[in-house]
Amino acid sequence: MKRTTGFTLIELLVVILVMSAVVGGTMLSLDTRDPSKLVRPEAVRMQAYFQEAQYYAVNTGQDLGLFFIENSYFWKIIAEEEDEATGELGFVFNDGEGSIFNPVKYEDDFSFQLLIDSAEVFLEEEINERSVPLVYMQNNGESFPPFEFLIGFPSQFYWQVSSDGYHPPEIIPYAQEF
Repeated sequence: MKRTTGFTLIELLVVILVMSAVVGGTMLSLDTRDPSKLVRPEAVRMQAYFQEAQYYAVNTGQDLGLFFIENSYFWKIIAEEEDEATGELGFVFNDGEGSIFNPVKYEDDFSFQLLIDSAEVFLEEEINERSVPLVYMQNNGESFPPFEFLIGFPSQFYWQVSSDGYHPPEIIPYAQEF
C-alpha cells in the first residue's frame, strides 16, 4: 500500500492558527481610527450645552456666565447684589440647579482652546473670587463676545464650535496644526 504525501488536518489547523495570530497582531498595531471622529462627540456636546444654556436664560429671564478652566467649563447665574457696606451694586455668580450648571470635564487626552475675537484666551487652573465669565449669555438668548472653541488632541485641533453671539453655535471642521 502506498502512502500519499500531503498535510494532515492538524498541520493545516496549526498553520491557520499561526497566520491568524500574525494578522490579528498586525491589525491591532495599525490604528485606523479617524481622530476627528473621536473628538466630534465633544464638539456636539459643547454645542448642545450652549444651546441648553440659551434656552435656560430665555425661559428664566436670568443672565448666565460661562467659565472656563484648564480642562472643563461650566455656567453660573449672574445676579446683581448690593454691597451692604457701600450700597453699590455689583455682580455675583451663583450656582444654579440643572445639568447646565454641572461642569463638563475633558479627559486628559483631549485638548481645547478658547478664542475670543480671534485671540487665544489663557485659561485659569481654577476659579477664584476674582474670576469672571469669559462668555456671557443674556436673558434674550444673545451671547457675547463672539467666540471660537477648538477641540482636539494636544497635537492638532479637529473641530471648532463658534458663535457670533446672535445665532446658535455651529460646528465646523478645523484642521490647523499647532
